[in-house]
Amino acid sequence: MRRFAAVLALLGVVGCDDRPALPEQEVSGPRPTREVWNVRLTLAEEGRLRVRLAAPYMAAYEGDSTYAVLESDSTGAPVTVTLFGAAGDTSATVTAPRIVYREAERRFEADGPVIVTARGGRRLDAQQVVWNDAVRRLDAPGPVTFVSPTEQVTGRNLAANEDLTRYTLGQVTATVVVQR
Repeated sequence: MRRFAAVLALLGVVGCDDRPALPEQEVSGPRPTREVWNVRLTLAEEGRLRVRLAAPYMAAYEGDSTYAVLESDSTGAPVTVTLFGAAGDTSATVTAPRIVYREAERRFEADGPVIVTARGGRRLDAQQVVWNDAVRRLDAPGPVTFVSPTEQVTGRNLAANEDLTRYTLGQVTATVVVQR
């Protein structure tokens, strides 16, 4: 079974900066089992680089489901996830102020504004993007703008492969450059 190295188990690796716990506050809902600042993780799949992740802050949660919340900080530095293809080249980079990684589903949920850039000058702007690594697919429910060297498309509910070379989109308005 293809799986990333356990992300949450890697929180103690070099590149993470543990800071002292914040003062106890009244908190409703689940509490993180671990907090880490200045996170830098590299995930491999079958010995090949698959994901490089950088975040100012990460909170790990364990329970019925294991997940991590990666967030921007007061400086505004975004969370950045770089995806790599089978040949080791960058297939896409996702930047957002907040990304939730759900380990069991191998799914990243980015909340916006989200920007996805891919080789060939392709760019997706959305308020939410869900990247499912198991099927290597990006979904963007809601309004999106997709730009490439030959087209500018706005619409809703995008589904695309992770390098944005193929996509489907609803409620489309587009400008397409046709070369003769």
